Amino acid sequence: MIEIENSLPVRRVHEREELLVPIANQDVLGSPLFELNYISVTTDTFQKYDKESGFPLLTMSFLELYGHITLTDDLDNTFTLFRRDVDDPKTVFLPDNQPRAKIIQNFELQTPRVLPKTITLHFYLLDKYRNIVILDEKKFIDCSRELPMPYDKDFLVSYDKYHMCGKYSSCLQLVDVSYIIFKCAISACVGIAVVETGGEGGNDGRVGAQVSGTISASNKATDMKVMVLNKSPGEELKLEFGAFAKLSYFAVPSYSLLDLEAKLNINGEQISSKDDDLLFEPTSECYPWYQKEIVGKKCRVLVFVSWRHAIYFPDYDLSEFRGAHEEIEYPFSVKKKSSIPKFKEKGSTTIKSNHTNEYKSFDIKPRVLASSMLEKRVRKWKSDVEKLVEVFSISICSSDGGLTSTVYGKISCIDYIGKFVIFKRDKKKLERVDTLQSDGTVQLGEPGRCYMCPFFCLNFDIKDDQDREICVGYVSHDSAPADSWLNRRLCSVVRGQYGYAAVYYTIFSDALEAKLKCTVESVTGRAVYCQVSGKIIAMYSNSRYPTIFEKKFYRSTLFNKGKGEFVDSNDGKIPLEKSLVAVSRGDKLIVAADICVRIDGYPNLLKFEAMFTPENPEKRIISVCEGSNYSFSVSVEWSQ
Repeated sequence: MIEIENSLPVRRVHEREELLVPIANQDVLGSPLFELNYISVTTDTFQKYDKESGFPLLTMSFLELYGHITLTDDLDNTFTLFRRDVDDPKTVFLPDNQPRAKIIQNFELQTPRVLPKTITLHFYLLDKYRNIVILDEKKFIDCSRELPMPYDKDFLVSYDKYHMCGKYSSCLQLVDVSYIIFKCAISACVGIAVVETGGEGGNDGRVGAQVSGTISASNKATDMKVMVLNKSPGEELKLEFGAFAKLSYFAVPSYSLLDLEAKLNINGEQISSKDDDLLFEPTSECYPWYQKEIVGKKCRVLVFVSWRHAIYFPDYDLSEFRGAHEEIEYPFSVKKKSSIPKFKEKGSTTIKSNHTNEYKSFDIKPRVLASSMLEKRVRKWKSDVEKLVEVFSISICSSDGGLTSTVYGKISCIDYIGKFVIFKRDKKKLERVDTLQSDGTVQLGEPGRCYMCPFFCLNFDIKDDQDREICVGYVSHDSAPADSWLNRRLCSVVRGQYGYAAVYYTIFSDALEAKLKCTVESVTGRAVYCQVSGKIIAMYSNSRYPTIFEKKFYRSTLFNKGKGEFVDSNDGKIPLEKSLVAVSRGDKLIVAADICVRIDGYPNLLKFEAMFTPENPEKRIISVCEGSNYSFSVSVEWSQ
């Protein structure tokens, strides 16, 4: 829906006039977003229907469209994406020379939306002119698991069932529905104003501009194309000179430039943009309007773009924070009795065994050791340093959204009290390896403590095996973050010419550092030589992990070795890839494991979970699960 204001918005001009990829890109925030793009129909279907049903054969067929489209998430929240009443239908013309016609386009839909765990789209669209149902269907999308579609690209769903009173049932692909799931995107709002050439841009109160034509949006990284404005002759947009019209909201990948193309007719004058005239760079600075213009002989068209992060969407909090009565979703299904039989008592017998395998499951028996028995490690810095930064993961991708198989380069971090190199691969010394795991993240080195604000910066210089620039730039928080960004799941994207890096992290306003240790011991308490594979992760009790993106990127991976990829323990200590996790004082830390421990050649499968509360930082908390011959324990030592 076009919104018209009487005055121009406060604008901000890009600091860089040339929007080429700079030497060092600053990060752009983003989130997983869902967007319904358009709905189209086959035009000859309606022409055949008119002929069979005795409707007048017009020069151009048309629809009088009404109905609604709704989106319902996994929490039963329902959002209306489109609605037209029967008394106010939308007239849609169906050109004879086009096989398909878009009856609903992006600028008419209330999207994008935060990506929920599940999506149920209900389409109920009718044609008043013919008194028929065009589409009455529901589409279910499960975003909690790997999606059978490419990210950041149009995905078409075709409905070949004929809904028009059952006639012409042989007609195929009557209705197409296009939607996009963005891996990491930001919302763009596009608006225009028309001023007379030589004018100052103020509103003089005259309806001086009648605007027809199109404005379309694309980006430099994908094949996405969105219609921002589409006005045919006879249905012009009427604007006062200097008035501002908001045209459309839509999602743009955070790693790509936005390219607008305008082909307008204003008061009979053709005004079109040329290559890169309307090229805009995404930014994390929300709400300032960035302005460019195209100039005709009689008037100028001012084009404005404003960026908005999903944190400002009304449904954002629903996706991130767990409700008071919402159960915690554990990653390895330890709580489900049907999948994990429980031992009746400590040291229970084997569930299944043979010469090469021994399968066991364990009850969790936590115990707390007094601080006097422990070697304490407590930091005493000023309170500002309690703003800890938890970097969950960093993924590196090619610019088309795919994964880069082999990369090299460096990622370094500078924070309040030091500098670290957390990733380094040297091509000249042939240290370059396939650093990408199955989820597209790189394995990071650990600095020996959590990162600290008020100053925090990650610097990237990464190339692929063909020496192409994947990402060069930085993620920076060089002052106290705004309250709206604290304690939130953030994703910052750093672009390059051929790819990008995405950093998934949280800045905690008041947090403790949890130092974790995982150990395998004999029942007598002595260290056991063993080999370990599997996965150990850490997550938070107050957070939701509804979609595949949160599960992959916003849980801390402590240990990750694939099936059959065993590593030796060090005196019973499992060599963790990450042993330090920042935890908010008001939250709880959950540690979950799905591992295989091989002792004397016999594999023991173990699923484990425990919850740790940072109520008393002077205590170390140990959670133990015990079998007949050995025990597995997770200890947490808190520092502040």
